[in-house]
Amino acid sequence: MRIQMSQLRPLLISHRILMTVPGMEDFEKTGTNYDPDAWISYEPDLALDPYTTFWGTSGTALPCMGAFSYTHSKLNKTITVGASLPLPRG
Repeated sequence: MRIQMSQLRPLLISHRILMTVPGMEDFEKTGTNYDPDAWISYEPDLALDPYTTFWGTSGTALPCMGAFSYTHSKLNKTITVGASLPLPRG
């Protein structure tokens, strides 16, 4: 699936997901380092937890990312990074 950055940015802001570069200071500017017409690809079951961060232009294909996970690299959109499920109790 694909979405244009201009449509994705409001979702990123409301869900506290950063697509950032050094010097970016707040969530309101997330994704502004991308062209508004850029296409971002993702799988239908995409799950991004709050406080996920994509540095530079690594967010052109969105993988599932758990809270407080980040990447500086472009990752395959079919993988999962970080834990977004509660740990089992022992």
